[in-house]
Amino acid sequence: MELAAYIFYVFSLDFAVRLFIFKEMSKLQLGWQKFLVFSGLVGLFACLLPQVILLLEPVFLFLVLGFLRPRWTFSQYLFFGLIPFVIIDLFQRMTGVYELKLVVLEDSLGLDGFLFVLLAETAFLIYYYFFIKILRID
Repeated sequence: MELAAYIFYVFSLDFAVRLFIFKEMSKLQLGWQKFLVFSGLVGLFACLLPQVILLLEPVFLFLVLGFLRPRWTFSQYLFFGLIPFVIIDLFQRMTGVYELKLVVLEDSLGLDGFLFVLLAETAFLIYYYFFIKILRID
């Protein structure tokens, strides 16, 4: 039961960060209810199918786009659907957090590792928010 909770929290938090970046870049209105529901669904799916979750992660944001149905061109769907994954994966690989997601799936992560993932993802949100505000990117 403890492993399932770790998997749920790590993957829900990771997808919440991706949704935050998506929301900031696309300027689509995504309420907190949808934000939490989509993140929770990804966490639940990660608990149910941990063997394939890493392969299917990019698909989930396209499902969110399908649910929101913005009037975009195909290239906008591709750009806004994949850029949050590129940004987060680059940051996670630079800091080593990416490997911790794999460790969570192997059941060898304790509470300290989980707290590290939580702090790293939260630090990235703060870093990304201030970086965008400093550069005044719309």
